[in-house]
Amino acid sequence: MSDKYSFYAGDKEYPETREKREAEESLQTQNIIFAKYRCEQLNTTKIDGMLTGNSTQKFQFSVELNPLDKTARVKLEDHYYSMDPPVLNKVFDFITQTELIRHDLYLRYGEDGTVAEVLNKEEQAEKWRAFKNSNAFRTEFISNMEENNEQALEQIIKSGDRQFSLSHDSEEELRRELFYSALFDWQLVSDDNTSIQQNEFLYRSILLPDLIVPMEFRCDVLKADSEVLKLRKVGSAQLSEELIKDITEKHDRYYKPQIHYNFTEYKLEFRQTYEVNPETRLIDEARLIWNESIKDNAENFCEFKIRKL
Repeated sequence: MSDKYSFYAGDKEYPETREKREAEESLQTQNIIFAKYRCEQLNTTKIDGMLTGNSTQKFQFSVELNPLDKTARVKLEDHYYSMDPPVLNKVFDFITQTELIRHDLYLRYGEDGTVAEVLNKEEQAEKWRAFKNSNAFRTEFISNMEENNEQALEQIIKSGDRQFSLSHDSEEELRRELFYSALFDWQLVSDDNTSIQQNEFLYRSILLPDLIVPMEFRCDVLKADSEVLKLRKVGSAQLSEELIKDITEKHDRYYKPQIHYNFTEYKLEFRQTYEVNPETRLIDEARLIWNESIKDNAENFCEFKIRKL
């Protein structure tokens, strides 16, 4: 018989019966929500009004959500990509392989609905180790690296080792990714849309290296009934004089020598419209837009669409 004053974590004065454990496991299984999503992401970059790059990516995810213990399993099932310039396609042949590992997830989400913890980091690390030592690792992109730039290849491997290390903050990465930021948010656990206004968000600029822009958000309920919850989420940049000075200096360093025009105006816009199933709390469909620009000089535009199958 165990001692009720024991400090051994495994001791229990009244151990659970097998019947109770099986009943709890059955209840957990009954409450799991299954869903599949297809997503499309379009990115365009313009410099001085001229299109300099564009890409299309398509994703299919499977999701198993357990609201009782706030856990979810997410798996990337398909990934299609088309890049211009086309040389980037060779890079994405390799990236897709790592994405299949990174998006094979078992996670826990928090009281605010956002990703709180990745629970299978050790499994992901082992899959990465197996992949980098396999023939599948030797894509055309990697083979070219081996022949022409061994130092760059070494950096790619080190980057993967860091990304799949147990100490890496993959949770923060996921919270910033469009699929997870839309699916795992306040609407998953709460009816309080005002909570979104209390969250700090720091945007990492696409146009200007090492630029961090603080943003504020608000969320409006457009329609709420027993069949659908229609929402709109809007974000805007919080620009200080010091930040504008930094933006101007970076613009003059990276763009003015190329386009020969002075800094104009920095704009950063986020807009998301989405429909949520009131029963499951999962998104049925959503459309997100990120638009960062230096007016008339440079622009990066991203559109992301999600639909539940």
